[in-house]
Amino acid sequence: MTVEWHSAGELPVALGLFGDESMLLDDGRVLVAGGVDGRRTALDAVTLYDPETNVWSASNPMLTSRRDHTVTQLKDGRVLVAGGESGKLTFPFDGLATAELFDLKTETWTETGAMHTARWGHTATRLPSGKVLVAGGAGARTPESYQSWSSAELFDPGSGTWTPVDDMTDARMGHTAVLLADGNVLVIGGMLSTGRGDGVALGFCELYNSDTGRWTPTGSLTMPRMSHTTALLPDGSVLVAGGWVSTVPVGWNYQEYSQWSVERYDSVAGLWSADSNLPGGRADHKMVLLSSGQLLLAGGTEAANPDTGYPSVLLYDPRLRLWSTVAPMTAGRFGFGLVALKDGRALAIGGIDRAGQARPHPGDDEVIAATETYGEYVVPKPPTQEELDDWLRQGEEWSRVAAVDHREGRDPDAVAAERKAAVFFLRLRRARQAYTWRWAHSAVYLGIYLSYAGSPDEAAASEAAAIDAFHEIGDRPLEAWAGSNLSAVLDRAGRYPAAVNAQQQVRSIYTELAAADPNYRGILAQTNVFLGQYLSHANRPDEAVSVTEEAINLYQQIGDQGLTGWAYTNLAAYCSAAARYPAAAAAQTEACRIYRNLAATDPSYRPVLAQAAVILGGVLVQTSQYGQAIAAIQEGIDLYRALADRPLLAWALGNLRAAAQAANRLPAAIAAGQEARDIYAGLAAADPAYKPLLADAALRLTQAMLAANDHAAALTPAREAVDLYTQLTAADPTYAARLALARQLLDQTQTVP
Repeated sequence: MTVEWHSAGELPVALGLFGDESMLLDDGRVLVAGGVDGRRTALDAVTLYDPETNVWSASNPMLTSRRDHTVTQLKDGRVLVAGGESGKLTFPFDGLATAELFDLKTETWTETGAMHTARWGHTATRLPSGKVLVAGGAGARTPESYQSWSSAELFDPGSGTWTPVDDMTDARMGHTAVLLADGNVLVIGGMLSTGRGDGVALGFCELYNSDTGRWTPTGSLTMPRMSHTTALLPDGSVLVAGGWVSTVPVGWNYQEYSQWSVERYDSVAGLWSADSNLPGGRADHKMVLLSSGQLLLAGGTEAANPDTGYPSVLLYDPRLRLWSTVAPMTAGRFGFGLVALKDGRALAIGGIDRAGQARPHPGDDEVIAATETYGEYVVPKPPTQEELDDWLRQGEEWSRVAAVDHREGRDPDAVAAERKAAVFFLRLRRARQAYTWRWAHSAVYLGIYLSYAGSPDEAAASEAAAIDAFHEIGDRPLEAWAGSNLSAVLDRAGRYPAAVNAQQQVRSIYTELAAADPNYRGILAQTNVFLGQYLSHANRPDEAVSVTEEAINLYQQIGDQGLTGWAYTNLAAYCSAAARYPAAAAAQTEACRIYRNLAATDPSYRPVLAQAAVILGGVLVQTSQYGQAIAAIQEGIDLYRALADRPLLAWALGNLRAAAQAANRLPAAIAAGQEARDIYAGLAAADPAYKPLLADAALRLTQAMLAANDHAAALTPAREAVDLYTQLTAADPTYAARLALARQLLDQTQTVP
């Protein structure tokens, strides 16, 4: 029977893996932490794979982005991540000393003790004692070079601290390490840095004695190598395959090239001997021991010109010492992950397909999100109804937790909770298509929480996935709902043209639905209003006006006066953005008329009327109708006084000050500004969040008093504005410009007119 590769789905984020960033967990799942994007920038992304459901799920990111680090599971189940590099790829690749721990039960990261030496390209080996040995690696030496380390240290999971141990005999990076059957650690090959990014491959090997903590040299490789692969065989011997050598004599020249040679280490004799060669050389490949006792070697590239990943795969029989070609991967890969699963299969993860001169876009490697498994395809056991019910229950519980976190402003926590919910809903979707809508529903809310948590790209991807899922099951209303959320996410991220495009697609769906069912006219009208908002943000105010007028017509058809007033208020804003001020005034006047009629019979509309009246005043100022503007704002002020809404009363008074000052009614402007300032002072005394508004009110009052040539009176609010903006700028430098203006006004108060 021919064994093939089967898709294992896609990672949430395409990435390359040049270190030990992927590993098999004790519970059978696979963890991927960190890696690189197409520009070799370090990632903080964390993903878990469940072989039973064939599902990848994003988890909480690491505290620090990392590449070329190590990932090691401890005896207590936690995962230790140590060292590596962070941020953009910049020479000379300064290393990290920090380490962090991942709790699989809560999927949370916590900082632990830092290593004594910052390092990348090192190895980490869990010893029989439970401690972790980190050895070698590299770090910056000067601004133009890095150096290999010989240092080693032990991590104690109990105390969370690192203890230096004896240095290795030879400094090295890019080496491999294997825990032997006797508990000792064999360190193999690697590279010694020689300066300015150059280095030589090593043939030296050495052993770490776990009992004594001492290093002793052992037999050297028959061929120096780095970027090789290593595997411990069932008989206790160690096989090394491929890699590359930076200084191999060819004639009188020295050339880089990948190795095809293979050798085996006899752990009893401490010697290496040649084994069956590979059919061709390769480096940056991966090799794992399968449960069958055979080795699977996959991918890689040519070290002399590492542009293209190899899809080819080899199988090694340790008894026959024979390599055979098996089915290739569906994509060429180097710098990827390869993990042997507990069910006998192997999982290939991410990687780079094309780089350098072979990449399709200059500056960006072609990074892969696809994953695949090698081995006899295992059909997941159909879940029982009891399991389905349990998954649904757990998913719903986590969704409720996420909703509470979001309402209370804890959006990072909401993201973490909804991600856990999505894992259960994705299991349900995989089991039965009827649950697709529930997973997509969760994806919509995950996108919302990600957006508010400051992750717009992930948010947009989550919303887009939900749209595709709803489209897959033919649910047009929910597809449009998800599209509306995508538009909002894009708008919040400042991606206005994309928001417009997404909302136009939503509009098309609701137009189609409303043609068949008039009940959809209301949601179509709302869609038009939001489309107008996004068009306005995209500097397309005339189009914003047009679609909002359509919304008004729809609301009038269905007789919804409240939403008609809301649409008129939006129309006024878009007309103002288009510099169509008379039209803006007419639209806002109509909004006030509607709200006034509604408030006459329903007091709940009084706050809406008050806001609309104040906005009308601002629009009328733009048309120089100052008397009418002041009258409109005064209506809003009277309503806010009756409602005893002090924050909004202060806001309305600020608008009255601006209108009166524009009309050159300076005593009225000063009176309104003073009252606004006094209200904000009382609010700020109880809640410091009002300090920015108090500072602005003091600054505006100063300007009104200076306009009236009352420099003596202006001195007090000017000093207050300077004091407040000094405090605010210390915490947030974006207030610096306001502080400079306040100081300028303070200087003016001390100048006799």
